[in-house]
Amino acid sequence: MKSKAGLMVAPNPVSGSNASVHYTLENDGVADFKVMNIDGHILQTIQLGNKNTGAFTYNLGGLDKFPAANYIIVLEQDGQTITRYRFTIIK
Repeated sequence: MKSKAGLMVAPNPVSGSNASVHYTLENDGVADFKVMNIDGHILQTIQLGNKNTGAFTYNLGGLDKFPAANYIIVLEQDGQTITRYRFTIIK
């Protein structure tokens, strides 16, 4: 059975300080994002709290503090990686 979980950052590439993170969860549980550099080092963890099944949008701010590069955002729920998405920050 194909997973219904999804993750997307828009716009991509990101040129300002904010981006929208659109994500879908197929189960209820505690969710969080991890923003990592391309080498896998965690730069930021965002705790989303307990979420129900469904589609959500999160405003990811402060991206102007990160250098221009490729990044990965990981969606985790109940300590398990659900999905990941690669995005680029440009200056």
